[in-house]
Amino acid sequence: PALQLGAMQHGEPLAAEDVIADISSLSWVNMLFSSLWPKAHVALTEFVHAELTPRLQEALPAPFNKVHFARFTLGAGRPELGPVEVMKHSESHVQVELDIKYFSDVDILLDAGAGGISFGIRQLSMAGRLCLALKPLVTRWPLVGGVHVFFANQPKVELKYRGLAEFPGLAQKVQGAVDDVIRQALVLPNIKSFKFSPDAQTVDLEDASQQPLGVLRVRVLRARNLAGANWQLGSNVERFTSDPFCAMRLGATSMKTSTVRGETSPEWPSDEPVACLLVYHHEQELELEVLNDNRGVFRPKLVNLLGRMPPTSVRTLLHRAEPVQGQDGQDVMLRRRVVLDTSSVNTAMLHINDPVNTGIPSELELSVEWLDLVSGAPTVSELTGKSARKPNGLVGLLLVELHG
Repeated sequence: PALQLGAMQHGEPLAAEDVIADISSLSWVNMLFSSLWPKAHVALTEFVHAELTPRLQEALPAPFNKVHFARFTLGAGRPELGPVEVMKHSESHVQVELDIKYFSDVDILLDAGAGGISFGIRQLSMAGRLCLALKPLVTRWPLVGGVHVFFANQPKVELKYRGLAEFPGLAQKVQGAVDDVIRQALVLPNIKSFKFSPDAQTVDLEDASQQPLGVLRVRVLRARNLAGANWQLGSNVERFTSDPFCAMRLGATSMKTSTVRGETSPEWPSDEPVACLLVYHHEQELELEVLNDNRGVFRPKLVNLLGRMPPTSVRTLLHRAEPVQGQDGQDVMLRRRVVLDTSSVNTAMLHINDPVNTGIPSELELSVEWLDLVSGAPTVSELTGKSARKPNGLVGLLLVELHG
């Protein structure tokens, strides 16, 4: 296979200490993994019973809250790995990142545990980017003190069911429980660590765990041409309204903005709190949805989603943002305007002349700032090639890590 060394990743500059190697083919790794897959199948079955089953029982309503897996067979499909990137972050830290894809017909049966109710999963697919951090590197065999396994972003898992048509909403509950189990086990900042070296004095996996690189500060400024979710039959159709707020997530951190009432082109208050999101990997993605606030006893929840920003990595978000000049001539926060994806909006419940139904794009404008937390981490200028002022209003940041 071809081997290339360079200092670029996805067309973006890396930190000065990063050295990257790209391997174009992983046929030998896929062959090895195929040999190991029967053992992995057994381990996954144990994980499903020990971790996923309790989460499903918590998430599902009666009569499904005693659900359990009566049968779990993944079928003949094998995961495919690659391409791979190997990066040297320091003398004691090498990181391997590789795409993993899985698609197979499966035979999975879930028993509700009451009334003879059961349903099945007939097809399973998964795609994500798996990261293996080899650290610390030591001078004693086996040279690698430990390996830390994680996904920078939530892997995409899709399930196709049988026997769920008569239970509306249940598929979403199952999907949400599966996503939560993966997120809380393997999506940054959550990792699985395995110790290789027997020397306890040399290797401390807690000290070598993934540390945050910085803080992404995000503030939603305004939106334009959102769907008019508050329209009702017989109401005034000259002006459509919604009660929008934004929900954002990066890794395990989630935030919500305040609600702007009665607007489809809202502007959030200038004193709106800034979301401070810990970043552990520059390819972590910011997810953001614009939602309609449905609080109220008599308001039907016909349209909740008003649009979502395509998931965007921290690196890309900073790179594509533009600095805006303040009145004093100094650069202020970087700003980014995005067109929202409205393909999942319940357009059937909107007025025929609603902007979304007439093809007018919904837009969102954000301001973003980057704050370094580690020595040697790339600055905003290094990440984006643009200058921006240092963030003000942030005196200090206290990070507290709790261990059970």
